[in-house]
Amino acid sequence: MAHLLDTMPPDEVTVCTSDLLVATAESCDPLVDASVLKALQLLRRMLKVDAVFVAELIDGARVTRVGETSGAMPMNVGEVVPLERTYCRLVLEGRLPEFIVDVDELEEDIAPRGLLAGLRGHVMTPIVLKDGRVYGTLCCLSASPMAVDREKALLNLRRSARFVADALDGATHTH
Repeated sequence: MAHLLDTMPPDEVTVCTSDLLVATAESCDPLVDASVLKALQLLRRMLKVDAVFVAELIDGARVTRVGETSGAMPMNVGEVVPLERTYCRLVLEGRLPEFIVDVDELEEDIAPRGLLAGLRGHVMTPIVLKDGRVYGTLCCLSASPMAVDREKALLNLRRSARFVADALDGATHTH
């Protein structure tokens, strides 16, 4: 399977997994304004998922910064999850695709069950800042298998991730 960051155009990404640079507490923005939350709400409805969130990667952990949930999937702003206990890590490493119709259909040795109770559909892409650093991820979770067109979903997810990255880049220049 191709590495996720290798499939993106070179002008969008200048790092590979072994060079992932994560934001530190000193450089993170108090996160993102109402326009980002609105974009996440629209994305959640468009992709027919139960939760969507922006997570920052810090010191081997995924920290949920902003998001929305219908309640069917847990999503708590401020939650810190060790990266090794996430599907996001497996996607960033290229071991899983960005778009997973049903995690229950994945082989156990590739994607361990029980990382998140009730999870079935999973869609995720990295949030890459202008300087090429991977800030974190834009994740969508569903309690049922994904029921949307894969290509349209990924296109909208990647556009949303660029929008979030632009908002983060803009916020760091105003502080």
